[in-house]
Amino acid sequence: MKSNKYPFLASLLLLISASVPRAEDWVIPRTTYYVSAEAQAFADFPPPPADGSPADLADLQGVRDWQIKRTAAQCARAGAAARAAFTEFFGDISPFPSPLPPRAAAILERIKKETDGAAAGVKDKFNRARPFLRAGDLDPCLGRIGGKAYPSGHATISRVLGLLLADLAPSRAKEFMARADEAALERVIGGVHHPADIEAGKLLGDRLYAAYSGSPAFRTDMAALRGFLKKTPAPAAKKAAPRPADVYFTRDISPAGIKAVYEKLGFRPTGKLGVKVHFGEKGNRNFMPPALLKDLVVGLKGTFVETNTLYGGSRSDTKSHLATARGHGWTYAPVDIMDAEGETALPYKGKYFSRVMVGKGMGKYGSFLVVSHFKGHGSAGFGGAVKNLAMGFASPTGKKLQHSGQFPFTRKEKCIKCGLCRKECPVDAIRADYSIDESKCIGCGKCADLCPTKAIETKQSRTGGLPFQEKLAEYARGVTAGGKFAYINVLMNISAACDCVATAPPPFVGDVGILASSDPVALDQASFDLVNRAAGIDDAFKHETGVSGEHCLAYGEKIGLGGRKYRLVELKD
Repeated sequence: MKSNKYPFLASLLLLISASVPRAEDWVIPRTTYYVSAEAQAFADFPPPPADGSPADLADLQGVRDWQIKRTAAQCARAGAAARAAFTEFFGDISPFPSPLPPRAAAILERIKKETDGAAAGVKDKFNRARPFLRAGDLDPCLGRIGGKAYPSGHATISRVLGLLLADLAPSRAKEFMARADEAALERVIGGVHHPADIEAGKLLGDRLYAAYSGSPAFRTDMAALRGFLKKTPAPAAKKAAPRPADVYFTRDISPAGIKAVYEKLGFRPTGKLGVKVHFGEKGNRNFMPPALLKDLVVGLKGTFVETNTLYGGSRSDTKSHLATARGHGWTYAPVDIMDAEGETALPYKGKYFSRVMVGKGMGKYGSFLVVSHFKGHGSAGFGGAVKNLAMGFASPTGKKLQHSGQFPFTRKEKCIKCGLCRKECPVDAIRADYSIDESKCIGCGKCADLCPTKAIETKQSRTGGLPFQEKLAEYARGVTAGGKFAYINVLMNISAACDCVATAPPPFVGDVGILASSDPVALDQASFDLVNRAAGIDDAFKHETGVSGEHCLAYGEKIGLGGRKYRLVELKD
């Protein structure tokens, strides 16, 4: 064995190594200003997933997923909040004056300190290692920090501070809690916490805040903080109502007609142009004829874009999807299945989603022309521009998230046992007795669309399909945020069923025309109105499908996707 020529250096290295904080070396002070140590113990707090269990493996995979798709900007934001201070979490949306008054700053720091200590106590109980110490392929962009993982201290602190702000300024509660959730998620993005650590931190934050609220000292501090709130400015003058969107309309369903409405839009694509269409399921005879778009798309040098379906069939994987497109005549322009190489997340904060999952290939395009066949849909009432955005750009993961909660059920007194649903179910989820196997069902609603006696209903139909329609609007809003889009609806071959259905029924009303707009909500509203006028009833799609799709438009307007008021400009020959 070689002798050590530098004993002093070796001793120094050992000393430095011993002083480097490891997960078990972090010591966070515990304070009991508001509640006792006993009250902070939370003996019944739920444990993390057991090591090696399916839930634990999924937890680690959640960290890997973010490691793959996180950006440098996301890591930078996460790093900026490393101290878990009030100003780092809420400084830009703070209801207090800037800079923070010294007493307000002291109170908020005291709350943070006690919360941090309480979280550390619960962490000691479970002693869960950080993800990068448990899986060698994980590389945290926040560094290989010390401390324990479960529950997340950052998630606990941001939750407590968010609840505090929500109490002080109730009208902004949603904004504050969304920011708290964002701050918590950044710890997973940064690679130093598992998703379960974040959810546990939120739970602990809820419990701590409830305990603090019973403390006289906390109520005194809350009263003091309330006195520091910014004075509410006088209400701003009411803005003028936005001008209704122009919707251009021609009865000429031809290549010339589609070019005419497009030119009226004045749309000037930037970068590579993606033309979003639906190629039609194999066997469907109602989908939009490819020849209708040929002159326009070739002239614009556009690329047809689509994503694979959630269910089986001829478009569920890239190879068969491309074959179906070719077989249906979409051969005169390049075709790009945007999720062929995976998916990516776009940021979005809404009622149902904190992000939207789309095909990774979407990032290759600078502009999109969304051309939709306007027709019925068993769960949405009708499908047009909004649905083409929501489902059409979503990866299969995104589609499943939108369909969640739609498991169907069978009304046996109506069932005639024709076998059509069992034949068409893409995942073999309908049993021999025509009940639904929810362990297999993906909630696509295809069986409900096809059932000739309406014996199959989706559970969301008990609420009129409203949650599903709201999810469609939110996904469409997330897809379009910050992008450059224009929209065309083709009102022909108007069936009660989507072009995803191979055996869709024949049209229930005559062809109407082609419409175009820069506003997807206004475009779908105008299309809806014209179909109703042609059918001679108030809601032709509800009459045909049993579902009214109007709520999707109302919710889309509410969240800023577009407006329902429009000015119809009919083009004359």
